[in-house]
Amino acid sequence: MRSSPPYSIIKTAFTAGMLAMIPLASHGAQDDRWLLPAFRCEPPPSGTAPIPPGPTMSLMSLLERKSEPKKKPVSENELLIKAAFDNTDWLLGDRGKRIKKRKPGSLDLCYRYVKTALLKAGIASHYLSGVSAKNAGPSLKHLGYVNTLKKSKKPIDPRSAPRGAILVYSGGQHGHIEIKTGKKGAGGFVSDYSSDVPITEIPELGGPQKNLIGIYVRR
Repeated sequence: MRSSPPYSIIKTAFTAGMLAMIPLASHGAQDDRWLLPAFRCEPPPSGTAPIPPGPTMSLMSLLERKSEPKKKPVSENELLIKAAFDNTDWLLGDRGKRIKKRKPGSLDLCYRYVKTALLKAGIASHYLSGVSAKNAGPSLKHLGYVNTLKKSKKPIDPRSAPRGAILVYSGGQHGHIEIKTGKKGAGGFVSDYSSDVPITEIPELGGPQKNLIGIYVRR
């Protein structure tokens, strides 16, 4: 009397959905009566079109693929921050002292550097027009950004902006623009330089003359 294949083999095959791909020879049996009708080694009924062979995969490789951890997609904010840091020429040290990072740069090119970061991050499909950072609002809105700054009689702390937000300031000839790199309530700002404090707290860069007029967040 022939014995049926072990229950563990049948259970494993059903769990992986690979019953049809397991060779009968692996069970050491030529009798396929224990298989379900759909998986028996019987010729198809006459008039039935043959099923073309498809790609096969071992049970072990299937289980390994299922156990692989899924990588989380990188958000646009993180791509923007990375692009801005990669492009930054200066680090700002104590008391606004410029610390050269790679090559000489100008602290009057904040808007140019933010435009480049938007382009490299894939948020902008082309290099934005415009010269003055304080007039960046319409261009940012065209990219899907919304000004979340609420009107207030008291000055708004730029640290209240969320990570990845673009901050726009008035004051001076062109104003200022920078990207928030820290979490909400914390420091961290980058444009053509990076700093732990917003420009409003850097007298050497004309900070006291700057007023926050926009906290732009992409919806």
